[in-house]
Amino acid sequence: MKVLVLTLVVTLVALIGVRKWALRVGWVYRPQPDRWQPKSNPHPRTIALGGGLGILAAVTLALLISLWQGNLSPLWAWTMPLALAIALLGLLDDLRGCSAHQKLLAQVVIALTTTLGITRLAALPDSISVPLTTLSLVALINAVNMMDNMDGTASGLVTLSSLGFAALGILTDNPPVTTVSLILAASSFGFWLFNKPPASIFMGDVGSLFLGYLLGVVAVTASQGRYPHAFAAIFVPALMVGCFVADITFVTLWRLTHRLPLMKGDRNHLSHRLAVRFGGSEWRANLVLYGLQLAFCGAALLAAIAPPLGTLTIVGVALLVLATLFLCLWQVVPN
Repeated sequence: MKVLVLTLVVTLVALIGVRKWALRVGWVYRPQPDRWQPKSNPHPRTIALGGGLGILAAVTLALLISLWQGNLSPLWAWTMPLALAIALLGLLDDLRGCSAHQKLLAQVVIALTTTLGITRLAALPDSISVPLTTLSLVALINAVNMMDNMDGTASGLVTLSSLGFAALGILTDNPPVTTVSLILAASSFGFWLFNKPPASIFMGDVGSLFLGYLLGVVAVTASQGRYPHAFAAIFVPALMVGCFVADITFVTLWRLTHRLPLMKGDRNHLSHRLAVRFGGSEWRANLVLYGLQLAFCGAALLAAIAPPLGTLTIVGVALLVLATLFLCLWQVVPN
């Protein structure tokens, strides 16, 4: 509990400092009238960048303390250099800009290194687990990065997913998952307080890639808990990051069907379309996504203790809900 309080406090203090520094040196987002109509621009003022540095500082400190206290296995000591490496990749992209292919190549290298040297999905043979774990890590890194597209969206969803994983760690006798998840939840919630609509600071790629990678490692490690059957070990972690899976799937399908570049950003995300559906309200769009993520977390916890048929039924219902959401939002195209 002390580490969690420390994580939250360090996040808040670091963000206050980073925000003041970023505004002073001009590391800021400036309004872009060419991209928005004046009345619909959600960011009509200058906003500080670099909020991910506050998340990075707090989470790194908390993980080091947890390792020193013996609350985490050595696997997390090996994970930290890779987490810092992907944060550095994000920082370089924030400061200088990296091509999409360069970022993807670096992510694949980091994910593959994690898979081969640290952890991989359980309940599967290596011939399947290695490529699937690597793909899952890269997908989740990008999913969190892509979901950082509207005030309070990514940080709020990471907070809820992390809390879900913390409960799952308790339920499946996997203490490291609970410890790391609570650290991520404390830091992402601290950032959310500054990033909720209207945001006063953005996390940037340094924050979204860092959180996406660690959330991915948590999801993979969560598959190694005590489950009643293999189906739960495979599907429950995916349900815990349900909103991120839903968004990256929706965006990929949209771009494929409309022959758009897969690696070029746009405003065809679930968050943008929900905001349009609610008359431009980011708060309402976020509340729907938060509610959906809470439902995914609840479904995941239920699936973790259900018999095989029950788990598969829960997964089927989740897919049906997502298909319905996709159909409802497919024609809601943001300007």
